[in-house]
Amino acid sequence: YVKELEAAGVNVIVVEDTPTPHTPDSIFPNNWFSTHSAEELADEENPADSNQPTIVLYPMFAPNRREERSKNVLKRLGEHYKTGFKQVDLTANEKENAFLEGTGSLILDRENKIAYACISPRTDEDVLDEWADSLGYDYCVFEANDANGTPIYHTNVMMCVGSRYAIVCLDAVTDIEERMTLIEVLEESGKEIFEIALDQMESFAGNMLELQGKDAN
Repeated sequence: YVKELEAAGVNVIVVEDTPTPHTPDSIFPNNWFSTHSAEELADEENPADSNQPTIVLYPMFAPNRREERSKNVLKRLGEHYKTGFKQVDLTANEKENAFLEGTGSLILDRENKIAYACISPRTDEDVLDEWADSLGYDYCVFEANDANGTPIYHTNVMMCVGSRYAIVCLDAVTDIEERMTLIEVLEESGKEIFEIALDQMESFAGNMLELQGKDAN
C-alpha cells in the first residue's frame, strides 16, 4: 500500500508499531492527532511566514485507544517539520468524558477553514468549539443516524470533502433544517455534492480521502 501511494507521488511517513501496549486500532492514527500547515492556518493577523505547522492531540473515547499516543510518532513528525511545530493538546477533556476523535470526528475543508461534524458520544460540541477557536476554523454541526436510527459514531463514515466536491449521505441527516444547512454550507464553499444512499454509506462509500502528490496532482 505504501509503495502504491509513493508511486503516485504521495509522501508517506511510516512508523512501526510496538508490541506493547496492545493497541489494535493504531493503524488509524488520524483519530489521535491531526497536522496543519502554516499556510492552512494563516490569516491577516498571522500570515504563513509567521506561523509554525500545528499538531493537535485529541481526547479519545476508548481508554485503550489513548495508549496509541506515541512520542515516537511525534518525534518523526518533528523530524519531518524541520522548523518545529506548535502543539494543541485537547486530551484533558478525557477527564470530563468529552471527546473529539480527530479527522474521524471532523471532516475538514482546509482551504475554506470549515469543519463538518456529526455530534455523537465521540464528537462533543464543546470540545469542537475549543478546537475551532484554537485553529481559527468555522464549523457546521448536525446529527446523523444510520438506517436503524443509531447515531453515526464518526463523521467520516457518512461524508468526505475534497478540493472541488463533497460526498455525503444526506439521508443520514434526518432533521430537514440541519440537512438544508449542511447543503447550503457545502454549496456556498464551492463544493459539488455527490449524494450516496444509506446502504452505500454502510458499505463505507463515504469514508474516503483526497490526496495530492508531489506534482500537485
